[in-house]
Parts: sequence; structure tokens; C-alpha cells
Amino acid sequence: MFQDERDRLARGEGIDPERAEKLQAILQEYWDKGVEPTLNAMMPDCQAAKDLAPRALTFEHTVELLGYHDVFLSQDSQVHGAVIAALENCFRRTVGECLDRSNPQQMQDASGYSRQLALFGITDPEYNVTNPDLYCEAGWIGTTTRTLKLNGDALTDVITAEVEWEIDSANTRPGIVTQYRIKSGTMHWEQKGTDQDGCTHQGGPQSVDLTPQDGVIVKTEGQQPTYQATGMAIHYTQVTVTCPPTLPSYTSDVSASDWLITPVVPFDARATELSGTYQMGDITYTWQFHP
Repeated sequence: MFQDERDRLARGEGIDPERAEKLQAILQEYWDKGVEPTLNAMMPDCQAAKDLAPRALTFEHTVELLGYHDVFLSQDSQVHGAVIAALENCFRRTVGECLDRSNPQQMQDASGYSRQLALFGITDPEYNVTNPDLYCEAGWIGTTTRTLKLNGDALTDVITAEVEWEIDSANTRPGIVTQYRIKSGTMHWEQKGTDQDGCTHQGGPQSVDLTPQDGVIVKTEGQQPTYQATGMAIHYTQVTVTCPPTLPSYTSDVSASDWLITPVVPFDARATELSGTYQMGDITYTWQFHP
């Protein structure tokens, strides 16, 4: 039809007066035979949808380009409904029981369907790949201990914490990096013992609630996943120092802050816990978290 139109123009003839009706008839026939019968097939069959959804969207795009949007308004709505239903079905089938961040193919497929649904305006968390509730691992929970030895074993500054972590969706990139923030937690601090001058130190015990900004676990994805954790909550307090009669006693201002620091640690997707010990000078950090 378009070739015939070009030939007519080359001969100096006008556009076929029946052009609009002929185009509409062709589009209608293609809809009746090539598109509409595929809509019900793609919705429950993810494999079929990979081939049929692009055909339906191409029809819709062609209708727009040729200026027949208003004529095929009902068909346009049917295409949208069928393609969205097909994408939702594919996303659900890809997720299955849960999303496994250590499965790159599953993460890639789920992310693709999630992005396509977002382009169609679907904001339901059920189809949002950043939704932490969709993942096999929702978070971690456990304890940490930071021990600072100020005079051998005679004087120690100890911070322990009970922490529950949750996925930080805003800073998580599926298939690339997973970040966790503190969901709830409490930090406990105490300094006690005797220093080199024979003075006795007593600070605490004191407890402080942790906020989401007081710690982070960053887990990288890929062929060799790793994780690294940091916990820092600035808390100013005092230690009472009682000295022998020859020395003055006093109070000392101190800061209880770094309750967890880990190096970059290999992450085993089969592991049932994150745990370890890290020595940094006179400070020892230990941690143990489980799902």
C-alpha cells in the first residue's frame, strides 16, 4: 500500500482517497487474526509472553504512528491489560517462594520484569524488586562485642550490642549490592579495672538505643560476594577514676562509639550466619548474626 502511494506520487497523482479506510481495514484484520488471539495465551504462559507481548506492543505502536489511536482505543486498552497481566505472572513465577540474591539469573529476570511493570505505572510492592519482603533473607539478628584493653587485661573498655538488621531498599541495587541498616538495637558500655598508676576506673554500665544510621552492612553480589560491617554511635559519658592516696582522684570524659568494625569478608551464600573476629591494635571486634 505504501509502495503504491509512492508510485502515485511519482506519477504526479494524488493520494488514494480511500487510503484511510484501507489502512484501518488492514490494521483491524491484523488485530483480529494476529494480535487479539494471542492475548489470552500470553497472560498465563511466561514463555509465550516473551514472543507475543512484543508483537502486541508493536501493533499498539504502529497504531499510534499512523494516527489511529482514537479508532483503536479499546484494542489499546486490551493490549495494556494483557501485557501487564503477563509481566506480573512472569514476575511471580520468577520470584517463586523468594528472591535469592546469590542467583544472578533470577535477579536479572526479576529486575527486568519489575522495570517493565514500573514503565506501565505499576507501583504495587508485590512487583517491586527492591521490596525486602520478597527476599529469602529478610535481614540478620545477633550480637557484637568490642573490647579495648587499656592496661593489658587489668583495664578494659567494652561495648556490646544486640542488633537486628533489615534490608535498606533505598541503597540496595539488586544483583550488585545489598545494604542493611539497623532495624532495632541496643548498645551497652562499661569501662572498669585498674590502670598503670593503680587507679581504679568505673564507667557505666550504660545502655543506649541504636538508630538506623548507627550501623551498616554492605554485601556485594556477583561471582565472589563479600560483606563488610560498620557500627558507630557517638555517645559521650564519664568514668570515675579512684586513685591511691598519693594521687588525686577524678572523673574523665570518654566517648563510647565504635561498636563494630569488620574487614571485607567473603560471603558464602550457603552460610547460616555472619560471624568473625577482627583485631585492630588493642581493640578486638567479634560479631555473630543469623537470619
